[in-house]
Amino acid sequence: MTLAARPDAVTSRGLLPSSDLLAVFTVCCLAVLCGCTSVREIRVQNVSTLDYTDVSVGDQTFGDIAAGATSDYRSVGLRFRYAALKLKADGQYVTGQTLNMGAKRFTYRIDIVDLAAGHLAIEVIRDE
Repeated sequence: MTLAARPDAVTSRGLLPSSDLLAVFTVCCLAVLCGCTSVREIRVQNVSTLDYTDVSVGDQTFGDIAAGATSDYRSVGLRFRYAALKLKADGQYVTGQTLNMGAKRFTYRIDIVDLAAGHLAIEVIRDE
């Protein structure tokens, strides 16, 4: 008996038929892609003495946030529950990253620790 003549046959090695293998592969890919992204409501609070410009979190642009001001909440797409943060202060770009777990809404309280070194203090507050 030749297995090549029966494409839907399962071999003694335990391999799945090609159509079942494709279905399993598709389901696994969808599970990985869907499980790795999520949407959270995030706002940014500038607790420094400097104005921030070109503020972005993940895939969302927040624009300019003056010293002491807080942005509105925006929907941000996150990958693996992490959010990349980028802003400009006093003409210099600074970046950071946050982990967002346990809530759907967050406030990022951002302060400049050392602008020359690009160090931020980011406090992530769960807003339920």
